Amino acid sequence: MLSDPALRAAATCWPLSVSDQFSWLDGEWRRTRADKLQADLVDHVVGPWFPRSIDTESGGFLCDFDWRWEPRGEQPRMLEFQARQTRTAARLGLAFPTENRWADYAHHGLRYLDEVMRDREHGGWYWLVDRAGRTQANGTKHAHSTAYLIGTYVEAYRLTGDGGALDSAKSAFEWLDTVLHDGSHGGYRTWATRDGRPILTHADGGLPVDAHDPLGHAVGFKDANVHSDLLESLRLLYEEWPSPLVRERLSELHRIFLERHGMADGSMHYLLADDLQPVPSPERYGYPLQSGGRMMRVAPLIGASRDESLAWARTGLDHVLSEGRVANGAFVETPVARARQWWVQGEAVQMLLIIAANVPDNGRYVRAYDELMTAIDKDFIDHQHKGWNPLARGDWPLKVRAGLSHLPKAHRWKDASHETDAYLMGIRLLRGLPASGSLS
Repeated sequence: MLSDPALRAAATCWPLSVSDQFSWLDGEWRRTRADKLQADLVDHVVGPWFPRSIDTESGGFLCDFDWRWEPRGEQPRMLEFQARQTRTAARLGLAFPTENRWADYAHHGLRYLDEVMRDREHGGWYWLVDRAGRTQANGTKHAHSTAYLIGTYVEAYRLTGDGGALDSAKSAFEWLDTVLHDGSHGGYRTWATRDGRPILTHADGGLPVDAHDPLGHAVGFKDANVHSDLLESLRLLYEEWPSPLVRERLSELHRIFLERHGMADGSMHYLLADDLQPVPSPERYGYPLQSGGRMMRVAPLIGASRDESLAWARTGLDHVLSEGRVANGAFVETPVARARQWWVQGEAVQMLLIIAANVPDNGRYVRAYDELMTAIDKDFIDHQHKGWNPLARGDWPLKVRAGLSHLPKAHRWKDASHETDAYLMGIRLLRGLPASGSLS
């Protein structure tokens, strides 16, 4: 565990209540917004998701729910969903330490990850199994899901004190780094066969020629999604296990974002080739929003300039405000796919508050935050059945708007993590609290 309290505090990336910068946001504005976020956290995360998503028959968490929160479908077990739902339970347990149920929920998720999704024969964790625990997708493993797994084990360790969870986080990192880190060019490849060979071409994985990486892009590229999630998870791991190798990888990822993913105008390359050269592809506005705060949190841990990371984050946010925001205050996913996805709004909530709290000339960001929260309340939240819809109402297909069908509240890619993280981070930032621990 890091022994320097200053480093742990700096990793919040926002001013704590004892600092002079805390006054850059009006006190009453802070209080009312934090109270609203906490009420929505209870109403639209805790209430609809827990304990409803816990599968007491097959283990793990149910992922498919219809618009009324009724279970539906085959309930596959994707590692991202299982890890993020377990991590959400752990983070809620840290936020509400008097509620013992969260440790029980986290242990429930950990058992499934360890007993069903872990490949004891070849190492690593399966990307996908079915509800009965049968291996799917040829037993392949993925860096994106493993990144979330590492963070999940660390947060569960913080909640429960279970050293086995921290050991599993170390094991997941060691598998990932051995199998998917690129020692020649840097960064992480994304996909591996069950026996631990990177899938760089369709032939490597025995894939059909039209197959795509599980994240939707062509096979063989490195992407900002994996690299950003590793910034977060390896930071968490380093704070509890200050390994020189983890620090080295954090420094490498930080540099890749500064020099390869990010552009001077704030735009971001989503895809990189194996040699880290940018690959032309549509912008994805959620990733500058997601990565900016993570860059700021990592900077003090690796001896990088926090001001440089803040400038990088602010430039990215300004770009997205200019190019990716629609009139009602919500954000589109890409310039091509103009749909307003739920997860992009969650990342925007966090980034707007982070920048507003870190710069004195913050009026633009304060206004954009209030407009975004109004849009979320109006266009995403289901006030009757609770929870967030995956798309803004104006982007629903015609048959959904006509009431002939309905969007699901959850599916294997839509767990509770983005909403939870937006609410928890927002509450802590507005109240000037550390990045982990009780909300009070």
